[in-house]
Amino acid sequence: MLCMQADARDGSASKIATRPSTQAQDFSQSDSLQKRIDRIKLLKYQELNRVGELTRKQLNRTMQRLSKQRETTFQDSFDQLQHGLTSQDGIIAQVNDILRQSTSVKHQKKVQLFTEWDSQVFQKIQQRLSRGLSKHSAHQLEQRLAKQYAEYLHTVNTTAGVFRDTIAAEDYDPLAPRQHTLRIPTGDIQDPVKRDVEKSLREREQLMPTRLRTPPVAGKQTLSATLWDKLDSTPCGHHMDHEGNYVTKALSPEELLLRRSAVTFDDYNVATGASRDAAGPA
Repeated sequence: MLCMQADARDGSASKIATRPSTQAQDFSQSDSLQKRIDRIKLLKYQELNRVGELTRKQLNRTMQRLSKQRETTFQDSFDQLQHGLTSQDGIIAQVNDILRQSTSVKHQKKVQLFTEWDSQVFQKIQQRLSRGLSKHSAHQLEQRLAKQYAEYLHTVNTTAGVFRDTIAAEDYDPLAPRQHTLRIPTGDIQDPVKRDVEKSLREREQLMPTRLRTPPVAGKQTLSATLWDKLDSTPCGHHMDHEGNYVTKALSPEELLLRRSAVTFDDYNVATGASRDAAGPA
């Protein structure tokens, strides 16, 4: 019994003696695993640094290459600009040449238009005036003008005066000298200066000959002198009264009936219900 107890003690002691060695082995294995993990992390970090360094170098090389390309492109463009500004076949020289040609063409058109106007308008009118004036001598013209002036002075000295708005033909007719006025026909003359303006009028005459009741007028439409005493209603608008107030044209009963409205423009008093039905449709 004692031997068995001793053996048991020896066995338990041996077991107790073997426990520290097992714990040391576990610690060594844990340390080696941590070292391997740290080494792997270190390798990954170094690899990341290496890749990042390569990326930065590649990016720097790319940026330098793009910068060099931009500088080359700018220098080429600047050289082309300098060439265009200073050379004889550049853009400035071409623009100046185009401007000179345009000025020359405009001048030629002016010369051609003046030559055409001189031959078709001025010379024709001048020749007709010369033929009309050649029928009377200078002495005859002086006598006639002196006689007319003497008649005017006699009327002014012997009467109350001469008025433009009242003509007493039995006493003095200021329009009598008009029968001696030299008139030159110009209806057959086509003015080349007004060719563009009269072109549309001639086309309208050809397309709508019956609709043009009055002959067309080239240029801005103005109030005819025959309507100066009828300013209450003219094609050019209405007139002002003696006090400066704007006078509108009175509407006819038919126009007033046509423009009549029963709509009440009141946002605060709106007809509703029976009152609206009694008012009827607008």
